[in-house]
Amino acid sequence: MALVKRRVNLTLTSSMKNGKRYHKLIMNPLDIRLQSTKEEVVWNCKGASFAIAFKAASPFNALPPGADGLDLPSGQSTTGINGPYPYQIVLNPTDGSSVITIDPEVVVDDTTPPPGGQKLPVRRMPTRVAKKLAARRRPSKGRKKK
Repeated sequence: MALVKRRVNLTLTSSMKNGKRYHKLIMNPLDIRLQSTKEEVVWNCKGASFAIAFKAASPFNALPPGADGLDLPSGQSTTGINGPYPYQIVLNPTDGSSVITIDPEVVVDDTTPPPGGQKLPVRRMPTRVAKKLAARRRPSKGRKKK
């Protein structure tokens, strides 16, 4: 099975308003959902260099800092433990303004079916109910259609 890449795009723009510089950060998607250890995340940021640090445990190996406009791949997920992994992204804008910090998370949720491909049992309708429903669907013999 090939490695699945989940892309995270960050875009930092700035504008001047009333003599003050304002930043707008767009992160798509904000939280990342991984379903197995055969997946990796690729971060890309335009408008700032960035660093990623996981707060406690990490589903990936250590990540180097990312440069403006370049991809930063996480590598294959190294954990099989389900749960959220909060992390912090520190952005250093290229225009030299102050540092921006955001706190998203990676969620590992291995919801694969049990081995053997067993299907869940199909719940059948009781015979009495099925007969009543069938009787309602067919027109009665005494009524004529108009």
